[in-house]
Amino acid sequence: MMIEEERGDVQEQKPVVSNLPTSSTALPSGGKNTMIGFDEQLLRVMDELTRDESNLQILPLVGMGGTEYSVHEILVRLLSDGKDEEVSETSTKLGEQLYKNLFGQRYLIVMDDVWSIEAWDALKLFFPNNRNGSRVMMTTRLLNVADSLGSQKPYLMDLLDEDKSWNLFCHKAFAQEGCPYPELEEIGKDIAKACRGLPLTIVVIGGLLANSNMEQEYWQYVAKNVSTFANSEDNEHCLKILTLSYNNLPIYLKPCFLYMRVFREDAEIEVSKLTKLWIGEGFVKPARGKTLEEVAKEYLKKLVNGHEGGNSKANDLLLKNIAFPSSLKKLDLCECKVPWEDMTIIGSLPNLEVLILRSYASRGSEWNPIEGQFPRLKILMLWQNNLVYWRAENIHFLNLEKLFLNNMRDLEEIPSGIGDIATLRLIEVYYCSESIVNSAMQILEEQQSNGNEDLEVRVYEFRYDS
Repeated sequence: MMIEEERGDVQEQKPVVSNLPTSSTALPSGGKNTMIGFDEQLLRVMDELTRDESNLQILPLVGMGGTEYSVHEILVRLLSDGKDEEVSETSTKLGEQLYKNLFGQRYLIVMDDVWSIEAWDALKLFFPNNRNGSRVMMTTRLLNVADSLGSQKPYLMDLLDEDKSWNLFCHKAFAQEGCPYPELEEIGKDIAKACRGLPLTIVVIGGLLANSNMEQEYWQYVAKNVSTFANSEDNEHCLKILTLSYNNLPIYLKPCFLYMRVFREDAEIEVSKLTKLWIGEGFVKPARGKTLEEVAKEYLKKLVNGHEGGNSKANDLLLKNIAFPSSLKKLDLCECKVPWEDMTIIGSLPNLEVLILRSYASRGSEWNPIEGQFPRLKILMLWQNNLVYWRAENIHFLNLEKLFLNNMRDLEEIPSGIGDIATLRLIEVYYCSESIVNSAMQILEEQQSNGNEDLEVRVYEFRYDS
């Protein structure tokens, strides 16, 4: 997500479009991001953004999605230069502040993956039409959403053709144009073709093979695996490719990679800090003639395909989908600050029965569960986090039996719909605010008045609001 603002009288300013190079002769594997195969689309999008139209224009781009955000989180990031900060204000208050900040300015806002019409309806009121050439550009994976979003016809991002796919693959796998290993060229072209024109999968597989010592047997193994994904949907296809790259990591690198989930999505992480954390966790093994810090940096170099920089960004899509096995029945998280919107990953675990979130295991002020998730969850414990608004109803935790709240200082109340869960037998409240205690007792009274004598509420030393 990005905001660019321009103050002053800009009515007479003319847009400027620079010609971009259409190819690069060399790109070190894992180096700076380079656009390959989308040069024409880039120029067409820039033309749409800079054409002579003073009214606010909304430009949707349809293609592979990125990461979904809640409306509240989008507003927070727009107001804090893209940073993800803890904010207790409501979405309405944040939206009003955004409108004031943008009013009278020329702005460009880029949002990744607008996932529903409702989400856009909640946001569009806060983007003023200053009649000075302001633009909002957004990506979405859903064409029906795109049709309803913009003031312009949705722009469809094409997949890469075979030639462009092979070009991108070579840049990632060999750091040059073309294949320098004749015995690998035919296999490589089969792999690039099996990626179905999806840039993300080509980049991931190319990066994986760049570190393969160029052994023909291993390339054939990868080609066989990639070809088995051919009938998958695009999102599932990408996930399987990403999982393949994870499965082929050396065993000593896997805990280092999974540890990245401790950091918030898109966080910039200092290399020195990350390596010290890995060492502290015991992930880094001693090597003769090298310090642990040197070994840790080698680990990081391998994880990011040889790129040594001042910071590293986690591959969030992969981390979200492989960190928890589907057979998991009990999950106890502590101090890992998982954003509430990412609880959909945990909620998708089909066999999870016990979930404990303690000592800031989660991050954010609002939790909006999704219907049909947590299908077998029986016990839920929320213990000391910054949750303020919990938008839960009886449809969200269909088999919940016990709810424990401990030291939840900011939570306004227990949602009344929780009491309507047919299987619920116990609510226990420890060291929480008086408003939480009152909401628990109100739920009990409502259930008793409806003939439910099975629910029990226990309160232990609640803390009065100051």
